[in-house]
Amino acid sequence: MLGLLWASGCGASSSDLHGLELALGAASSLGLVTSLAMDAISAPTACAQVVAGCTSFPCSGEVSITLGADCPLPLGGVASGTVDVSGSWSSADSATLSTTFVQVAAGGRTEVVVAAHDLTVDRSTTSVTVKYVGQNVSVVGASTLTNQSSWTVVSDPTAGLTVSGTNQNVGGAAVDQLSVSSVVIAPACAANPSSGSATIQHVSTFSIVQDSVSFHSACDGSADVNGKPVAFQFLQ
Repeated sequence: MLGLLWASGCGASSSDLHGLELALGAASSLGLVTSLAMDAISAPTACAQVVAGCTSFPCSGEVSITLGADCPLPLGGVASGTVDVSGSWSSADSATLSTTFVQVAAGGRTEVVVAAHDLTVDRSTTSVTVKYVGQNVSVVGASTLTNQSSWTVVSDPTAGLTVSGTNQNVGGAAVDQLSVSSVVIAPACAANPSSGSATIQHVSTFSIVQDSVSFHSACDGSADVNGKPVAFQFLQ
């Protein structure tokens, strides 16, 4: 996993939190751009330009997304840069997509996702859902999210993004596991998720270390780790 921990108050945790930061940063960005692409292929959408459209289905399509004040990063706020989203649409509401992030940054920090492929995306009347495995997501400074990883992001125009998923990373005699449950990234706050929880567990030959993370509604860039506030950073 990529080390992304920029936390103060690390004494609140006995585990490494960088895998959680990385997973949520990647999930929120992929949820945003796939949702914009699915909308744009059917109708004009702010921040999205259709490069290759679909007049019938199935088809191959491509959408270029320009991030800015109208389309900020869910975790990071107003951003610059572009994202190319392309793939195969089996219908207006179902596609398998790939993304390429080009010089995407916010607040002086860089987006963690470099590229992703084989994203399964489905749209309903109220939301867009993207599912992927970590092996298919390339991030800054590392080739993939983790050895074994599965994620689901639901994008709702009103409620924002809801992220759930698991990571498992095996190294020698140790196993690191991450479980994320219904973490909500609300449109009103780009500093931190506003609800949901996560469990981080490190299992070695001689010990089991577990931390509980609870996100709160205060837009202060932090979460409660084992009951104590810890600052999070979701960009590089």
